[in-house]
Formats: sequence, structure tokens, C-alpha cells
Amino acid sequence: MTDYRADFDIPRDLCYLNAAYMTPLTHRQVAIAQEAAVRMSQPWDVRQVDFFTQSEAVRARAAQFFGAQSDNIALVPSVSYGLSIAVRNLRLAAGQAILVLADQFPSNIYPWRRLAAETNAEIITVQAPDDQDWTKAILSQIAALQDRLAIAAIPQVHWSTGLQIDLAAVGDAIKAAGAQLVLDLTQSLGAVPFSVASCDPDFVAVASYKWMMGPYSTGFLYVADRHLDGIPLEENWIARRGSEDFRRLVDYQDGYQAGARRFDVGEKSNFHLMPVLEDGLAWLDRFAAGEIELRLRDVTAALAVSAERAGLKPAHCAHRSANILGLFVGADAAQIAARLQDLGVAVTARGETIRLAPHLWVDQVDLEHFGDAIMRI
Repeated sequence: MTDYRADFDIPRDLCYLNAAYMTPLTHRQVAIAQEAAVRMSQPWDVRQVDFFTQSEAVRARAAQFFGAQSDNIALVPSVSYGLSIAVRNLRLAAGQAILVLADQFPSNIYPWRRLAAETNAEIITVQAPDDQDWTKAILSQIAALQDRLAIAAIPQVHWSTGLQIDLAAVGDAIKAAGAQLVLDLTQSLGAVPFSVASCDPDFVAVASYKWMMGPYSTGFLYVADRHLDGIPLEENWIARRGSEDFRRLVDYQDGYQAGARRFDVGEKSNFHLMPVLEDGLAWLDRFAAGEIELRLRDVTAALAVSAERAGLKPAHCAHRSANILGLFVGADAAQIAARLQDLGVAVTARGETIRLAPHLWVDQVDLEHFGDAIMRI
């Protein structure tokens, strides 16, 4: 494997297996962030066109990871923001059901709870399957609900265990049921290949500070063509038609910018964060389709071998993703994670699972470091 560790400021004595928590910025991104801060000390050099050019470049780069067109991508600050847009634009009637997964990340739960309460609908939770096959469990629940199902709000990779869902199979079942599909791909996009063509989702929200190599408070929302005339979460000036001409801003427009731009967050031009985000996406873009997944699958496989030698139970290889490896350790998860931290291995405990989330900076030294530490524990 090519050594990408040099791109990051990770101490040699730290084995950082926590990309699912937060991915560090590269050295280059840090330099770009510093340049952006200096630029904002001289706002007289910020041109009107600059409010649009870099955000459009970021939109175009991000669209490639969705297998989508730029016009279908909105710039949002968080998954909760994006899902609030989805909530506003999906159909749901009293007595219908919204499908979620047990122990799903809360940003993909709370909006649906509110919507269900407001419409007298029901939240149906798919319980964690004993055989670790989420896809089969989801398909079974869809079949049981039949025409009661209105919305399925799920991830591609479960955030705590790393177990992966076959979105193509689920997407087919959702459409056959006449329901709508909303995805949170924060723990997969950028590391695991995806295309909206595989499952035809209505909305897809992603926070960029994990696998998309972006800074905190940036993210994306894919909006299917059928929702492009929807209602945005806020009414900001820059989303309106003709906003490029600052002289005419008080010639108020009812029309919006093309495509999903009507859903963009206000102040999307964010001169501090957009340059850093664009460079992170460019860092990912150097890899061929599926290359990162293949590399990370080798890394998580090696970590799984070390965990098994230490008597721990990793997620089943048939169902786990390439980028996140869950170790099922029981009630001692937090204690074991803390001891690993003391030994220079950064991981996260989620429930009764230890979550290992390597990225391309992990090298042979890191693998040996983890193996030694887990054996000592």
C-alpha cells in the first residue's frame, strides 16, 4: 500500500482507528484553512462572483460520489438540516409507518419522531438481527408492513457496528411497496461506493467531516428530480433566481436557482470552509472507483484477525463494511476502549461494541500496534 500517513499530522505513536468519529484534515487542508482566514481579514478582495464559484465547484465534486448531477446536490451544514428538508417534502398520512433501524444515529431518528407525532403515523423499528444480516431483516419488515409503509429512513452502514445494508435490494422492495427512501450515508460515502441509480432514493444526506474528508459543519443533500420543486427549509437570498447580480437583490424574485440549489443553507459560500472541503474531496477523487473500499477491506480484515486472536468477536465478514469493523465485546466495551486509548490506540465504544474505523493513513506499524495492544488487554 502507498503510504498516505505523511499527508496527515498523526503522531507516530498513535494508532488512529477513529475515522468514523472524525477524520483529521490533511496538512494541505490546514494550510488552505489558514489562507482562507487570512483572506477574510481582507474582505475588499472578495468579489461578488466568489459567492458562487467555489460552492459550485464543491457541488460538482460532491455529485460524483453520489453518481448524480450537480443540479441534484444541495449544500447543507448537517444531516439533521438535510433530513428536515426531507421531512418537509415527503408524503405521510395518519396510520402509515416510517421504518428505521434499532440504535440508528439519532439525527436520522428525531426528525421522523416529530413527523410521526404531527401526522399520527407510526415509527417501526427493525431490531438488530442475531445473524447480523440487516438486509434480510429490513426486507422482512417491509413485506410485513405492505402498503402501510410510507418512508424508510436508513443508512448504508450501521454507525456503531459497521454492518452493511444492500441498498439495491432494499430500494427495489421500497419501490414495490410504493414507499419513499431516505438515506443517511455519513458513515459510508467516500469510502464505500454508492450510486443513486442503485436504489433511487428520494433524499440522501451526508455530513462531510468523516469519510468525505471535509471540515465540521459542512455536508450534502441529494434531492431526486421528483422533489426539485419542493419547499426549502429556509428562504435565503442567495437561493433565489438572479442573486448573482447584487445590484438587483431588491428586485425580489419568487423563483429559485436551478435544481437543488433552492435547498442550500444560507451563507453557503462559507469562505472559511468551502476551500477546505473542496480540497478534501479532491484528495478522495485521486482514487479510482472502489479503490478505497478495497484498500480498507484489507485493513479491517487484518484488524479482525488480531481481535479474534485476543478472543474478541468481530462483525461477521459476510455482512460488515470495508471501512468500519465492530467488535462485539459486551458491557466492557467502554472500559476496553479506554484501555486501548491508554495504549495509544484511538477507537470508540458504541453500546456494547468497540468500533474500529481505519482510513488510508493506517500502515503496517499501526496494525502491529493494535495487535499488541489488544493482546495486552
